[in-house]
Formats: sequence, structure tokens, C-alpha cells
Amino acid sequence: MREVLNGEISIALKGRDRVQILPIPQWQNTLEVALEGEVRFPGTYTIRRGETLSSLIARAGGFTDFAFLRGSVFTREDLREAERRRLGELAQQLRRDIASNTITDSGNTVAYGEMNQLLSDLTNVEAVGRLIIDLETLLASNGNQIQLKDGDRLYVPTVQNTVSIIGEVQLASSYQHQAGISLEQYIERAGGLRQKADDERIYVVKANGSVMVPERRSWFSSGDFAQIEPGDTIVVPMDTQYMNNIELWSTATQIMYQVGVALAALSGL
Repeated sequence: MREVLNGEISIALKGRDRVQILPIPQWQNTLEVALEGEVRFPGTYTIRRGETLSSLIARAGGFTDFAFLRGSVFTREDLREAERRRLGELAQQLRRDIASNTITDSGNTVAYGEMNQLLSDLTNVEAVGRLIIDLETLLASNGNQIQLKDGDRLYVPTVQNTVSIIGEVQLASSYQHQAGISLEQYIERAGGLRQKADDERIYVVKANGSVMVPERRSWFSSGDFAQIEPGDTIVVPMDTQYMNNIELWSTATQIMYQVGVALAALSGL
């Protein structure tokens, strides 16, 4: 039996011969990345392997005059999967801790409804897969570039001048950012802290997704003014003493708060 390869070479095949067909070197399926929001030409772009985020943004014409680069949200599929697994593992661990711990602690009864609701919220929370980036610094730098992967997504919101407060305050809402207003003053505008608030673990999710923990002593000083910027979210977590001293309750609520902030940013809120 004779076969022709590429119409040029004729090779005789014999019994027990083995033919192996190798893939074309560096062949790849179509890789796509989405650019959304205040990009001059938003849409889904086909990229080449190894292309960087800066290169793709240049191809898309850069940003509009209304782009809020500090609030950009970059998400990646493999990070979303890892986050989803982490949330599932945390929910399972919380269930085990609840089953093995007593219902009361120092005379304080833990409300079963609150525990069950938090578990339900944690199980149903949508993983985001956000990669924290400083887009302004990234675009100005020749190094430390992000190589894109299939399914990556960059959302650039419109310029905003608000500060949000979520968690254990009387009225969780958003307020107009004003220079010279401290963290405590923003909390006062939200009606102050609720009884179950953990006032020693308040933190701020910056517009780019990073977390800043203000010093407690600076709440009453003018040095705190520069820490609250447009696009920031002040998070007031629940005091874990109300949850039977299970440390994971604090972790769970913080994860949900931060995921909620990222989802709000992706929704353009």
C-alpha cells in the first residue's frame, strides 16, 4: 500500500507501521477579549497569543474623555472558577462549624435565621474573578504588562464622584464625594452604625478593587481626608460576636461585600 504526502513524497506503508500527525506549532483557537464601557471602540476583539492589555487598548483607540480609569474592572475566567470553588469551600466549612458549635455563647442566642440567611447568600453569590489592576500605572509603564487570555474582560466605567457605604449602617447608600469629609462623617451621613456593627474592622474598598484599612485614630483627624476618594466604598462588617465567635463569619461577610462591590461596578452603578 502506498500513500502520497503533500503530493510530493511517496512512502510505502507496511504492517505494524504507525503514522503520527502532529499539530501545527503554536497553532491556537480563536482567542477573544471584551472591552466595554468608556472605550472609543468597545466590543469583542480577537487577539493573538501573548498580546498585552495595553496593545489591545491601543487597537481599540484608547478611552473616551469620560473614562474613569481608577474604577476599571478586569475579570478573568480562571480566576472566576477559583473564586467559585473558594466560595463553595467556605460555605461547606461554615456549615461544619455551625453543626459542631453550640448555639449560645456567653448568654447570647445566635439567631438561626441569620446564620441560615448568610449561608444561603454565600452559596448563591456570583463569583466575579476580578484581577486588581492599576490601569493608569499599567498604561504608563513599559514593564509589568498583562498578557491577555481567552475570555478576559475589561470594563471602564464613566467618571463618578460618589462614595458608597454598605454593611451595618442605618441607611446604606451612595453620597456625593466632597473634599475634606472624613470616613466618620460619611458614616454619620448614613445614620451612624447599627448595633451589630464591628466598628474596629471597618475598611474601604478603593475604586480599583484594592482594600484600605484606615487607622482608627485617624478617623477624627484631617489626615483621613485624602483616604476617601471618588468611587470608594466604605464597608462596615458585622461584629462576629453576634455569630457565636466563628471566625469564618467575618471572612464570609467580607467576601460577599467585596464581590458585591465588583458586581455593582460591572453593572455601571
